[in-house]
Amino acid sequence: MAARSSHDRDLPRPDLVTPLVARSNVLARGLSAPREPAFGTAHTQTLWLVLAALAVLALGQWAVLPPLRGPVTAAGVALAVYAAARTGYLVWLERRQLAFEPVWLAERSAWLRDGEFEILRCLVDGRPSQLTEVELDQADWIQLDFTHPPAGIERIRLRAKDVRVETRPGGMPTVRFPEARYGLQPSARTTFWRLGASAVLTLARPADPAAARGGTGNSPRPAATHPAGARRPGTA
Repeated sequence: MAARSSHDRDLPRPDLVTPLVARSNVLARGLSAPREPAFGTAHTQTLWLVLAALAVLALGQWAVLPPLRGPVTAAGVALAVYAAARTGYLVWLERRQLAFEPVWLAERSAWLRDGEFEILRCLVDGRPSQLTEVELDQADWIQLDFTHPPAGIERIRLRAKDVRVETRPGGMPTVRFPEARYGLQPSARTTFWRLGASAVLTLARPADPAAARGGTGNSPRPAATHPAGARRPGTA
């Protein structure tokens, strides 16, 4: 189970930070493990540690005074043991990370597909649109500009037949992408998204004409009443 990412509390965005798989903090600190999935850099650092250990061992054997050879050799051995332990830990951690990332990406992709983005601008067949169902039904292409955190704007062009329209009472028009998914950048430190070829637009439902007439004077008038004790016409 991975440590909870701070992005879990945000709305979907393209550049999520890839978390490291859960691990022992004590062991990670003791072996100077990376705090992000930058294993290439970590392995390079370990290689330098191995070379430093070999250099110290050689120095202990040939390049120092006899009384210092023991302590210098011991330091070289300790550095070599540390480098070997770090190498083994990094290999184990990297394998766990590789198993964790597809699961995490699948979870984030499901979260992305449920996300709704506010539409800033819409072009229908190259013309500005007010996003009405009738207009969209007669279109060939739809271009959407929508916003995502942090203050980003994305543009996508879709075939009108691949766009489904839903309505709700009031609210800003939004779009979601049922085929969207996340992928990893080559560095594996951040993500990118692919939004897919389909979308669902959610528009404000038009007001009910019957409800709009309510309270305008078109309702039936109440029957007339007679004062108490008054005679009805035609009665003696």
